[in-house]
Amino acid sequence: MLARRLAQSLRQTRAAVRLQAAVRRWLAMCAYRRARAAIVTLQKCARGMTARARYRHLVRNIRALRIQSFVRMWVVRKEYLQRKHATIFLQSCVRRKAAKKL
Repeated sequence: MLARRLAQSLRQTRAAVRLQAAVRRWLAMCAYRRARAAIVTLQKCARGMTARARYRHLVRNIRALRIQSFVRMWVVRKEYLQRKHATIFLQSCVRRKAAKKL
């Protein structure tokens, strides 16, 4: 009878230890999942911030490039028109002189 009680007590102790281990494992997994979810959320926010910053930088560069190209176009066009007017003026002077000779 004593051996049965001892065996029964031993079985109950083992079962209690297994149950406690399972509960501790479950609690640890819950804590791990919460921590992992928080870390993933932080990473997601950080990646989003860097992507938005990169996009703003890219848009700003594109706008600056457009402004620069318009300014370059304006400068080159202004020089071209000045040369064109100078050429036309020179041609008219040459033609006027040729017309006076006749």
